[in-house]
Amino acid sequence: MKKVNVFFLVLFAACLAIPLVCFNFEKDSVSEIDNKVLAELDADQGITLEDLTDYINDRIGLRDEALNAYQVLNDRLFYEMEHPTYCYGQDGYVFLKLEENTVDEEFIAAFCEYLSRMQTYCRERGVPFIYCVTPSKSTVYSQYLPEGYIYDNQFLACLYENLDRCGINYVDNAAYLTEVAAREQIFNKQYDAGHWNDLGEFYGMNHILEEVRKYFPSVQLLELSDYDIEQVEQTTLPVSQFAISEEVPSFRYVNEDKLTDLTDAFGDIRLSRYHTFSVTQTDREDAALPTVLFFHGSYFNRNIGLFNFAFGQDCSVHNYLNVLDLDYYFNIFQPDCVIFESAEYATNSYYFDLYEMDEKTLNAPLESCDLSLADTVTIVDGAAEELPDLYYEQGDGSRLVNMTASLEEGYSFGYYVSGGYTYDVEIIADVVSLTADVQNSDLRNGTLYLFT
Repeated sequence: MKKVNVFFLVLFAACLAIPLVCFNFEKDSVSEIDNKVLAELDADQGITLEDLTDYINDRIGLRDEALNAYQVLNDRLFYEMEHPTYCYGQDGYVFLKLEENTVDEEFIAAFCEYLSRMQTYCRERGVPFIYCVTPSKSTVYSQYLPEGYIYDNQFLACLYENLDRCGINYVDNAAYLTEVAAREQIFNKQYDAGHWNDLGEFYGMNHILEEVRKYFPSVQLLELSDYDIEQVEQTTLPVSQFAISEEVPSFRYVNEDKLTDLTDAFGDIRLSRYHTFSVTQTDREDAALPTVLFFHGSYFNRNIGLFNFAFGQDCSVHNYLNVLDLDYYFNIFQPDCVIFESAEYATNSYYFDLYEMDEKTLNAPLESCDLSLADTVTIVDGAAEELPDLYYEQGDGSRLVNMTASLEEGYSFGYYVSGGYTYDVEIIADVVSLTADVQNSDLRNGTLYLFT
């Protein structure tokens, strides 16, 4: 009996000691099981009891193992998903954690008004603008949401009302993909509940291309024969150790050798932190294809190669704050078409800063300005008497050239005409700057127009 007591005492002590011995002190640590940045302690900022409690709870040894065991037991015993990111629907479907249906009408109105300014900017330069919202899995497969959950999608109704009010040229992928979903599995039942699968991207992008073809008939719609398609087994949910077993479609463009990745040549481009960017050129001799500047959300991060061969050159930029740099990207890529896509659940003030959208100014075209009101500076061979500190910078192997110079006080906007291109310049704190593709024009020769 005494030996049994000693055994359980040792076992109990080990249960207390092992989590402490395995305590996670690593800085900037992220838990893969719930995609969470673990709490840190900062003595300089002061440490409260709540800070210390969060730090211990997040970093105690075997935390991930305990959470995983808890999730597995709830799944096996009660068919309940105790997970911070996901929840079960009906018939085995998995959805992102469901929240209360709310609508931020102020944001939606401001968002659509900024879209209107983007559209005006593009159209005044002879470039079509297309917006598209990508629906969530909850919208497309609402019939499989948890029993008793009332899904009243007021967000899309409010968004479309404001898109119409602002006269935005948009593609309604929500209604279209809901129809497609009646016959095709365009979101996986379980894997990656936050995004469509490759088949969904195929249909969603084709619907956008139908709109593009109204302006550029040379653009061809995607065909299933354009891809090698295989089924790939997924064994866990993304950013989670929650076990599943599901085969999902994987598309690969059959003529990948016809695509040239130019991303590295623009590696020093201005980009919001953690966001993706790519430039792909298509080598096709059968048609003169347009170039596109494509602002998109994470739905299109999963398989960029699925659609970019439809264009002569595709510059894909993860949206959010990057859309505020429309004029910056327009200067560089001089696109024939601009597309802006956002995900339904990510079209909110968390991702798109309402204040910055309201403050952002986009220039009218130079042709609409009264040139008699402009101060002009002629730049020859990279020099101008009025700009003594005119400076050019180009990184090794980069196609981007940056031009900067100090100005006298009072200028608020301007343009630079060089090599047949008209660029919007940026003026901040009496410094004028411009970034362009060196293959478009030699910025060392041109005329600068400055307006107060």
